[in-house]
Amino acid sequence: LDGFAKLKEGVEYKNLYDEFEMLCCSGLKNSTVSSYRAKVSSFLYELQNKGLVSLSDICEEDILSCFTRDDGQKRSGTVCTKIAYFFRILSESGNEQAARILDFVPKMRITRKNIDYLTENEIAKFRSALEDSANNLSYKDRAVGRILLHTGIRGIDIACMKLGDIDWENDLLTFEQQKTSQPLQLPLIPVVGNAIYDYCTMERPASESPYLFLGALAPHNSLTTDGIAYSVHKIMQAADIRQSKGRRKGTHIFRHHMVTTMLSNGVPQPIITGALGHTAPESLSPYLHADMKHLRECALPLDEFPV
Repeated sequence: LDGFAKLKEGVEYKNLYDEFEMLCCSGLKNSTVSSYRAKVSSFLYELQNKGLVSLSDICEEDILSCFTRDDGQKRSGTVCTKIAYFFRILSESGNEQAARILDFVPKMRITRKNIDYLTENEIAKFRSALEDSANNLSYKDRAVGRILLHTGIRGIDIACMKLGDIDWENDLLTFEQQKTSQPLQLPLIPVVGNAIYDYCTMERPASESPYLFLGALAPHNSLTTDGIAYSVHKIMQAADIRQSKGRRKGTHIFRHHMVTTMLSNGVPQPIITGALGHTAPESLSPYLHADMKHLRECALPLDEFPV
């Protein structure tokens, strides 16, 4: 249920959130807006249950009690960041009460799980499976694998890629990213272009659909993200990698591999951010945690400590 349905009629919180959406959410995806709405409405509903129906009623202890309790945190660092952003946008529009409360919102660390990243051995086996014409991989599987391996774009962007996104004359891929709605242009290197060409000329069903990858069965709808994931699953089976239970097999690990490879080769971060289509430089931060080559340079010697 929409958390705002629980708020009392006439309470200023609803109007504040409407103002927030108007100020900053017009260019965001629906899923992102829904995430803000869920997190903020839950927070405001908790304040309402404490009898606080106006920003002017709220003090620092009220805010802190919404984030912490005796046994630890009540809300994650990610949620804390979203709520702080809500008050920051309102304060920048001139709301003095929002600016006051923003100072009360604690800064909590955003924790992330360790990435089950691809090893060089796994990448070599994955590449060999794509090159092996004797296995049961289809042209579609090979094209999807090549795009993931050499561009690191998101699986949803591969699923939504259209024939018109491919500029064969200038060797370019140009498409709108589904997550950010921002355009991204990448070079169409030969190994990727050849795989796409083979799929289009030898396997793609005859269809007027504008989408590049289509289902093999009529009515040949555009491929979904599940279809992209299935192609990855087949390639990994053929390569005999990540077959044990619990190993990460999604498309995002190829994006992660692309970043860590560029980082280890000394590619400047702004160039990596541009290649990935990130809209904010800080989006690269999670990938830095697996840049082993440069992290080792920061390691302290253990010579002075007994084993």
